[in-house]
Amino acid sequence: MRRAATEVIVAGLCVASFGMAGVLGIVNAAPSAAALNATSDFNCDGYSDLAVGVPGETVGATQTGIVQVFFGSSAGLDPNAIVLRIGSIGASGNPQNGDRFGAAVKSGQLNNDTCDDLVVGAPGYDSGGAADSGAVYVFFGAASGFDPAQTLKLQRGANGIPDTNQPGAQWGSVLATGDTNGNFVDELAIAAPHDGGPTTVDSGSVTVINDIGESGGSYNASSFRPGVSGFPGPAESKAHFGSALAFGNFTKSGLADFSQELAIGAPDQNADRFRDSGAIYIVAAYPSGLTVAGTTMISQNSPGIPGTSEKGDGFGFALAAGRLLGNDAADDLAVGVPNEDVRKIRDAGTVVVLAGSASGIGGSAAPGSTLFYQGRKGVPDKAERGDKFGRSLLAVNLGSDANNVDLVIGVANEDLTRRRDVGGVTIMRSVGGTLSRHNAQYLLQGSHGTPGRSERGDFFGLRLAAGDYRGVGTNDLVIGAPMEDIGHRRNAGAITIMQSDGYGVGGGGSRTDVWYQGAGGVADSAERSDQFGMV
Repeated sequence: MRRAATEVIVAGLCVASFGMAGVLGIVNAAPSAAALNATSDFNCDGYSDLAVGVPGETVGATQTGIVQVFFGSSAGLDPNAIVLRIGSIGASGNPQNGDRFGAAVKSGQLNNDTCDDLVVGAPGYDSGGAADSGAVYVFFGAASGFDPAQTLKLQRGANGIPDTNQPGAQWGSVLATGDTNGNFVDELAIAAPHDGGPTTVDSGSVTVINDIGESGGSYNASSFRPGVSGFPGPAESKAHFGSALAFGNFTKSGLADFSQELAIGAPDQNADRFRDSGAIYIVAAYPSGLTVAGTTMISQNSPGIPGTSEKGDGFGFALAAGRLLGNDAADDLAVGVPNEDVRKIRDAGTVVVLAGSASGIGGSAAPGSTLFYQGRKGVPDKAERGDKFGRSLLAVNLGSDANNVDLVIGVANEDLTRRRDVGGVTIMRSVGGTLSRHNAQYLLQGSHGTPGRSERGDFFGLRLAAGDYRGVGTNDLVIGAPMEDIGHRRNAGAITIMQSDGYGVGGGGSRTDVWYQGAGGVADSAERSDQFGMV
């Protein structure tokens, strides 16, 4: 955006406080949804913990990457972190140039014990000699932190995982966990947005592994690709299917229905004959797990979906699931459309929230879907060229009312006066169980009590996470700025931790801190291109 620094807009509340593809070396890697009560308790002590990827860290090899895990406590997150990397804590393999271990991190309950588990993507890993084919590591939680004896290294073509290692596929760029069969053990979804098919390049694929922690080493896994083996949609080059993933119970029919469907974004699919307009897929869930049968494809030209398919929209670039509209027991799905033009303002960006119901998601099956963009009916600020509103999304309860799920929207390409891509974050608050157009918040570094300084190329809000790090029953918000400069060290990265005061974050009674490597007890040192902040 282009405006004076004093024009920080907060709707209804005083806040204290490459194009898109390739800016982090991974095309279209968008974070997936967070749960209503965000859980990531790796050491089983009742406090959520925070995993921060540092994919540009050099450890014996250039940009091999690390993950720093900060444990929660009654005082909040402890800066003394456990450091994970290839070759440590049971993670087999030799660090290689460009592994980018930590480019994606995701927690889940993968083995039905009392500890949450951590999944780490290394999309630049050369599996089987195929450059940048990708690998994924699973670290199982334990009272001591993680159990090295249980750590898994996952590669395609091994132990029942389908497909082969394809150069440049970047398997592990995007991760998601969710329970598709209602047995209270999460499945693991792993995307390779650059995977190719028999006649396509960069078409993308998604692997889903069932009950990985209960499998004994031979996995029950499936591979999904549009236009292949009965999966709907066209087999299309450069669709980047799998750029975003989110599990949610979009068709919940009753309290006993715990199975979750899988939403998959293909933001560069040529939907409705418009190049790169984008589409999403909802993979149906049955007692046996996910199935191609009943899977649906949705574009902005689908009946009842707000907006219209247009060239370059990027519908499906980011996804987040949660009870956002409060219509019934089903989850709703927020869809980022960061390249959407708004009133001829190019790439201003929008977010479409699709209503879930027992009859289906969005459209005539579930009326009530809605559209958000800057400057529209209570959404702070105004739509401006290149803001890319909706580039990242997070559905999470930031207050003490368990019925309210807020929607956090990253605007990582926000401009401020003459500083390009400083970034910002919009929070649409939930009131009475549904998203409200009142009391929305808009957060910028260095304004209204939010620490830091808005600088060119920070991409503040590129990554989002949340958790009950203090064990007080409310979630705190973490905002990643992996391209933040620390002194003269470009793209060293930082995170902003905003504690909830029971109502939300950014209030006068809540605390906000900025963390980066080498300061405040955080281990290591801030170095050029580390990209600390991949939460």
